[in-house]
Amino acid sequence: MRGADLVANALKAEGVEFVAGVTGGSTMALYDAIHSAGIRILVCRNERGAADIADGYARMSGKPGVVLVEQGPGAINALSGIANSYPDSVPVILLMGGVPQRFVGRTAYQENDLMDLFRTVTKWEMTVPLVERIPEAMRRAFSIVSAPRPRPVAIEIPANISSANCEDATLTYEPLRQKHFRFRAPGADIERAADLLAKSQRPMVLAGAGAIWSDATAELVALAERLGIPVATSLAGKGSFPENHPLALGLGALSRARYNTKQAAYCADQSDVVLTIGAGFRQQGTRGFSPLPAGKKIIQVDVDPSEFNKSYMVDLALLGDAKLVLQDLLAALGPKPRNNFWGGVEALKKEIAGLRKATREGWMADLTSDAVPINPHRVIWELMHALDPAKSLMLHDSGSPRGLICYHWESPAPKTFMAFGNQSCMGWSIGAAIGAKLGAPDKQVVALVGDGSFGMTGMEINTAVRNNIKVAYVVLNNGGFDLTRVQASKAFNKPPDFPWMQLSGDIAKVAEGLGAHTETVKEPGAIKGALQRAFAAKEPAVVEIYTMVGAPEATRI
Repeated sequence: MRGADLVANALKAEGVEFVAGVTGGSTMALYDAIHSAGIRILVCRNERGAADIADGYARMSGKPGVVLVEQGPGAINALSGIANSYPDSVPVILLMGGVPQRFVGRTAYQENDLMDLFRTVTKWEMTVPLVERIPEAMRRAFSIVSAPRPRPVAIEIPANISSANCEDATLTYEPLRQKHFRFRAPGADIERAADLLAKSQRPMVLAGAGAIWSDATAELVALAERLGIPVATSLAGKGSFPENHPLALGLGALSRARYNTKQAAYCADQSDVVLTIGAGFRQQGTRGFSPLPAGKKIIQVDVDPSEFNKSYMVDLALLGDAKLVLQDLLAALGPKPRNNFWGGVEALKKEIAGLRKATREGWMADLTSDAVPINPHRVIWELMHALDPAKSLMLHDSGSPRGLICYHWESPAPKTFMAFGNQSCMGWSIGAAIGAKLGAPDKQVVALVGDGSFGMTGMEINTAVRNNIKVAYVVLNNGGFDLTRVQASKAFNKPPDFPWMQLSGDIAKVAEGLGAHTETVKEPGAIKGALQRAFAAKEPAVVEIYTMVGAPEATRI
């Protein structure tokens, strides 16, 4: 048995469904063993795309995504994808080939210190020194990505280790006996939190990605309905609380997020106690770490103690799993419904409904615009009517597509919208959509992409075609990096005329050459039919829509 077979046996035992990557000399034995073990292999166009595919699968399924890349440049290509997963707490296992050990330190071909390169974007990393250590390395990798705050891990397997023979029968891999680790907050802290909420006048909840990873939606809804209090979500937490619920505020933060709804801003301003559930206070979620209004008390629930008191002082930190903490908090509050917060729940619902209506009415001219080139808000309007949000998954890419879709799209449940954020690597959604479809094959998976992001990773559409993974991409083509143009206009007080912000190319022709079903749209009246044909196509689809430059940002509240 080779070292590579030990790796493949571990992957098989842990239920890994596929491995994404690009093969090379140092990983030949690994790919051969994985294929022989009956595990699906997705050969990608670029290692960055492979990392994004694993990321999207992990976010959708909750299971670790696995990437296998070549030594040196192959691993380095994957770095930005892994860096994207790290701050978003995504469980990805990166397996890397390595230079044969006898060559290390001699400036060998494609030799790099991969452990140093990946140390800041992984939770744990290891170079396997002996073939006998492979089962241990794989066991630790799966254990660490199953921890309460999952993050990527990296294992470098030198070529001589993966190809080495090992006949030790004791090295049979045994899968983890416990796949998830959860823990409760101390009872005394739960009682204090219940007391703070009970004595407040206008409490609200801010739910983040931690609520989704913990599967805490039912508890969030129960708390909101029992107390009659509103719930906002961060971008990463979008869908953790049903956005069609009368107490849903949509996107919000403390005190403002970049894409903040009117109703969330109103409640953030008026609230006196804010219960945050798995929501970090990031730069884009706080308008650059703006000071909080005086007099607010914060109760922060998180599984990672390093999140407490990082950007803002908290009044009470609850260290524990979001779902379990909410269950205990509901028990401490008692079964009797409350209706005395915010002047009564019906008055609160009416206020929220009024602000929602005002927001939609304020955008209707853009959402229904007949302008040519097409107003991108009109594209969102057509998508909202072409898809059933409960049966679909919407992804966004970096830049203006994110603001357009996250602001208008209504997510009725977790994992109907997939957001990413802190690194915001352009092109993420193209690979992530492929992985998400593998994690939820019954969903209609659609990614909204800009022409700039398409240029970064668009070749992975061929990976979807070759593997018959039916996803759809709606590409907004405004001939450049539009968000950068808007920012430059603000910075220099004049419309930018810099040629380095301009792009060109026929994206539909590129996608057609990669084997996708394609549509080109230049008139708003043609959007509906193009989307219908793309969603009904038997192969992956790309809808290229030519949109205006400098469309209004979905950030005004």
